[in-house]
Amino acid sequence: MYFWKAIKLSLILGLYLLIQGCSQETSIVEPVKQEQVKGKVTIKSEVGHQDENWLRVTGSVKNTSEYSVTAIESKVVLMGEGQVFDSRILTLSQGKVLRPGETLTFDSTFDYGSREVPLIDAEAEIVNLQVIQNK
Repeated sequence: MYFWKAIKLSLILGLYLLIQGCSQETSIVEPVKQEQVKGKVTIKSEVGHQDENWLRVTGSVKNTSEYSVTAIESKVVLMGEGQVFDSRILTLSQGKVLRPGETLTFDSTFDYGSREVPLIDAEAEIVNLQVIQNK
């Protein structure tokens, strides 16, 4: 007799929990589009120092989006005498998280050996980044 009451009670309890689980609303979190965040991460660069056959490019990356980002890849284009002198992809903030409102500074040295470097102007753009979506 107690056995059947225990089974009935467990069935009622199981149905109650099943109904509670089915009636809960589920919220779907849309993934963040990378382009949406990439447009809010700005980069500035300039030639910090230039010598006969090498130069140093300095710059800063500012995250004005509402999401944290990491593994920022930027394309630095060095313009000399009205044309592209050199172009490189730099990975910035590798292993570091750039939170909303934070700024990251960088400098990179380009050595050209015996090749003479004309007067250079540096331009940069964000090519790729990884968005860390807040949960």
